[in-house]
Amino acid sequence: MNQLTTPQGSIPDSRFQERLASVQLRQIFEHAPIGMALLDLQGNWLDVNAQFCRIVGYSRDELLQLAFRDITASVDLEGDDELLRQLLRGEIPSYQREKRYLRKDGQPVWVELAVSLARDAQGEPEYLITQIVDINALKLAYDTLRERELTLETVLGALPVGVRLADADGHVVSANLASLEIWCGAGGEMLHEGSYRAWDAATGIAFSDAEWPLQRACATGQGVEAQLIDILCFDDTPKTILCSVLPIVGDDGRMFGAIEVMQDMTRWLKLEQQLMVRTRELESRNRELEQFAYVASHDLQEPLRKVSSFVQLFAKRYAGQVDETGQSYLNFAVDGAQRMQLLIDDLLHYSRVSRGEGAQTPVDLERVYRALMQDLSQVIADTGATLECGPLPVVLGEPGQMRALLQNLIGNALKYHKPGRSPHIRISAEVDVDGVATVHVQDNGIGIEQRFFERIFVIFQRLHNRIEYPGSGIGLAICKRVVENHGGRLWLESLPGEGSTFHFTIHTAGVENEAG
Repeated sequence: MNQLTTPQGSIPDSRFQERLASVQLRQIFEHAPIGMALLDLQGNWLDVNAQFCRIVGYSRDELLQLAFRDITASVDLEGDDELLRQLLRGEIPSYQREKRYLRKDGQPVWVELAVSLARDAQGEPEYLITQIVDINALKLAYDTLRERELTLETVLGALPVGVRLADADGHVVSANLASLEIWCGAGGEMLHEGSYRAWDAATGIAFSDAEWPLQRACATGQGVEAQLIDILCFDDTPKTILCSVLPIVGDDGRMFGAIEVMQDMTRWLKLEQQLMVRTRELESRNRELEQFAYVASHDLQEPLRKVSSFVQLFAKRYAGQVDETGQSYLNFAVDGAQRMQLLIDDLLHYSRVSRGEGAQTPVDLERVYRALMQDLSQVIADTGATLECGPLPVVLGEPGQMRALLQNLIGNALKYHKPGRSPHIRISAEVDVDGVATVHVQDNGIGIEQRFFERIFVIFQRLHNRIEYPGSGIGLAICKRVVENHGGRLWLESLPGEGSTFHFTIHTAGVENEAG
């Protein structure tokens, strides 16, 4: 017979087995990988194991001075007490729940709690047995995931485009409200996987169910980018949609789903068609107006030249035979004819520029500048102007238009100078890596208020009267049209009283100028 020997004698076999079982149970209790605790029927701790102490951050001795209510989050106390009452009344044999303990440092910790009731030999409740599993990390991860899901649902719900999510087999598992609106269907049809009545908008070829972009992407693993599709909705409404599908691939490279994005393009395509029709109408009318301006300005030159010539002859021949009033009338007539001639000449020039006449060839801007200096030499001398010019590129343009562009910009800089201050003009340029040159014409003239920046490029718009600064108001409109004809952009920077800088861009011809 097995016996346990002690200094006081031997222990019978039955007591040996009891003692051995007690030791084993204690070891299991102490070294369990989950928290374990015994409580009296009032909820006071009777015993706790090491893992539970690690979960809540208290020592065993500290816990034995407390009840479970002392370290339970207040929001969970009511639920604990109700379940405990049901357990003690015998209404339930045990219970499980998620709850929060408060650690010794005050931080909450989520646990999975299982509670059962131990009874004595007579079946009366004796004490409570609890098992506690730390699920804090899992709970936090779940809450984070749920928060992301809610955020995703909110974003998808707010998107103005239809979005549907599918699993790896192409079965739609989620869809937003916009996709329902696109398909004009009831709620259940948002997950529609049946027959798609659809055609490729470019070719008119009908899609089979398997050829629908979402199913095709799930079958092949290849995405679909911006495919234009004609569809018949669930209520037979015809629409045109833009559809893209992106496979969702895991870290292991396997596709586990796809996201489909659809945008209803029906209204936009109709607007685009209307805009194209309107644009063609405007282009046609614009060509007619340009043709009219060209013909009118061209045909008016000869009769106006005759009027101007005969008025001037009349003024010379009969100058001594008319009184002072008559002479002033003649002067007005001569001045009006001359201004009309200037306007018609400029209008003819503008109409020619607008028609884009002339082939584009390499134009050396430095050579154009030198020629202009000769033409403007008298004006430069009269105003006492100084000009400096940095290296200018060879650009791709129509020679006559390039000359008109620089002539108008430099001519304006000479004309609109501040009284008492000689004009100083600086022309410079730089070329970017794409071969686009930006040319700058800077002056120290009267400047322009910002509110007039757009107005000065409109034909016949003037900011000053003809006595102060003569001209027709067409020069900058010609400059703008020339730059636009060459695919560039014209703009300015200016401060009233300080001066202006006009900038324009133009493509270079890929060759060096004569100085280079």
